[in-house]
Amino acid sequence: SMHRSEEPLEVSLCNYQENLAESLAAAQTVLGPINSLKLEYTEFSQDDLTALISCCPHLTRLELRDSNELSDDVIEQTKWPQELQELDIQNTSITARGLHAILQACPKLQVLHVEACQNISH
Repeated sequence: SMHRSEEPLEVSLCNYQENLAESLAAAQTVLGPINSLKLEYTEFSQDDLTALISCCPHLTRLELRDSNELSDDVIEQTKWPQELQELDIQNTSITARGLHAILQACPKLQVLHVEACQNISH
């Protein structure tokens, strides 16, 4: 059996591949849970985003900045990681509704980056 160190597992995705969510789910059975996910590819579809976030239940950190398709609907349809502590959704189209949904879904959230979100009135 492979023993993996307890270092947090970080994954950064900057391009699209078919069945990405399935691949990530499979990888975690071997490598252990993914703790940090950074989606640098901004053209993921709404379904992709929902699938990718939902397949990483142990995330403590998630970066979705500049993601064109991150909307209130995606937020409400996603199964959010219960351990999530830091979320970066800068420059996305979410509104106060999506923000409320995130805060409801992520009880341990401590850091939330919402700079440049045009649809949130400060």
